[in-house]
Amino acid sequence: MFEFNTKILPESLPDVSLFTKYLSNTGWKKIEQDNPNIVTYGTLQYNKKGLLIDVPVDDSFSDSNFAVLRAIQRIANVRSVDETDILNEVFLYDYDILQQRFITTNKKSRMYGIPLNFMTSFLNSTYDMIQKTVQMDFMVKDQVEPNNTNYVLMPSDHAVKYSKKIAENCLFGHTFRGSFGISVDIPNQVRRVTERIAIGIKDVVDATLHGERSIIVKNYRNGFNADLCRSLISIMESIMEIAKSDTDSEFNNLEVEYSFKWSPISRLNSTYSLFEPVILSPKKVIPILKAAEQELIYLNQVKQTTTTKQFTADYAMCTVEE
Repeated sequence: MFEFNTKILPESLPDVSLFTKYLSNTGWKKIEQDNPNIVTYGTLQYNKKGLLIDVPVDDSFSDSNFAVLRAIQRIANVRSVDETDILNEVFLYDYDILQQRFITTNKKSRMYGIPLNFMTSFLNSTYDMIQKTVQMDFMVKDQVEPNNTNYVLMPSDHAVKYSKKIAENCLFGHTFRGSFGISVDIPNQVRRVTERIAIGIKDVVDATLHGERSIIVKNYRNGFNADLCRSLISIMESIMEIAKSDTDSEFNNLEVEYSFKWSPISRLNSTYSLFEPVILSPKKVIPILKAAEQELIYLNQVKQTTTTKQFTADYAMCTVEE
């Protein structure tokens, strides 16, 4: 038994090799010392004086679990986060975490349960959003030149297959404290997924606040395109449906909070960890999402027509030259 308070069970701890790999991958450096039974790691990430932790060289020592737990708690303490957050980072080093929490403004509601058919629909819509996000990233990045006027309207077969693979590799993560909080662990791949969802949702919040759909439309390269607007609309409409079907008003004014936990890779290489949790109210966001979706569809059609005309003209010129 450990001699100090902890939320972590001994059997839930990573082995020494996995933990030291996590340290190496997150900027910790080995520090030379004389004891052959331990490895000392140090970092200057958190303060100017530096932070040192010791771990045994392998799992053969009886107190190896204790040493790993102590190291996890020290890191959590200096970062002012829960020790379970560090544990998740160790096991899910290359995963970002999308958290969705259902809340209600109805103070009398205790939210004892949510209908299973609603949760099935909600998770299917989340799965669809992840797929569409990967496809969107391919469509944007297929335009290699920054000033390229060609607009890729449809994802390639490769993009569709790849997006399905990414979605299938996502994990239904642990629930967390709150009114029905669920999480989805998303692989941190070369192509962005979680980042685009976070940017898109932030754009939706800003657009709703200011009544300006253009905030979503102008940022489609980084955030939501028409397909992603439609995915979020489906999620919000499913929440509206559960409210309509609830005769006891338990789910009236049901809203969903989105928050993100970033993998060490994302946290070291981007500023996305600055995003704060946001709450989406279906009644407020659906109108702005539908307006943005329609404008994006129209712009797609205009670009498609322009691209087709340009292609036809270029083809005719080539024919003449031949």
